[in-house]
Amino acid sequence: MKIVKMIDSANFLLLTYGMYTKKLLKKIDDPYLRALVILSYKDGDLKEAYDLLVKTKDLYYEALSKKYTEEAYFLFQKANKLYKEIEDKVIERILNLVRIYALFLAKSKLQQIF
Repeated sequence: MKIVKMIDSANFLLLTYGMYTKKLLKKIDDPYLRALVILSYKDGDLKEAYDLLVKTKDLYYEALSKKYTEEAYFLFQKANKLYKEIEDKVIERILNLVRIYALFLAKSKLQQIF
């Protein structure tokens, strides 16, 4: 995958994570589960990794323009590693939000039964 595509995809993942969290907060009316969603929302480390990915892209293109192919290769590997890190963390955190929503649904069903 090209570095520019990695940046676009990482940005999309971050936006998806934020939008899903907001959407979930609108659906959940239980104060304890809302607090759990708010406490579990972390994006500071993701934004730092994204910023580092953007800086790595700039360094990569600079190295390519100066014909430093070995340095460009290592920068590409670093960018790929950062992208995978962002992707894995976002997927893990969205899965945690899905689990919280499942708890909310289960609790709502149990309240309806009893």
